[in-house]
Amino acid sequence: MRSARAASAAISYDPVNQVLRTDHEESTVTDLHFRSASTLASELRQGRIGARELLEHFLARVDRFNPTLNAIIQQDRAGARARADAADA
Repeated sequence: MRSARAASAAISYDPVNQVLRTDHEESTVTDLHFRSASTLASELRQGRIGARELLEHFLARVDRFNPTLNAIIQQDRAGARARADAADA
């Protein structure tokens, strides 16, 4: 369970340095979640990244940021994982 402090973490983006910052860490634009959809699709087609790996990355970000943002209200993780596994097969 997340602590109250984690749920209220500050999130900011520094466009000059292209860095996403939270109270606990920062990410650069070279991180997976900053790549464009077309780049990610290309990497999937080339086999450089798996659909399940990509899904798990973004689910982890949902877990991390959604308590603060409250942007996602409905999820079908089991269905998403099944489709990702089928895509990787």
